Amino acid sequence: MTYKLELLMEINEDDWQYRTAYIDVSKIYGFTEAPYVQDIPDAVNIFICGGMMTILQQDHILKYLNERFKKPVKNE
Repeated sequence: MTYKLELLMEINEDDWQYRTAYIDVSKIYGFTEAPYVQDIPDAVNIFICGGMMTILQQDHILKYLNERFKKPVKNE
């Protein structure tokens, strides 16, 4: 199942921005709330394919993660 997500990326030193990515969420094997990063709140770390990605908290992905892993993530 592929979801449209906003991936947090470092564009230049100390310049973080969200970029759109289409990710197969069935490959996610865990997640955690992300620490506050460079004036960009509302992020979630997902663990996928042996690595970690930081994504924007969006209703559709939070619902999927909460249902799949039965671990609530706050959407503030």
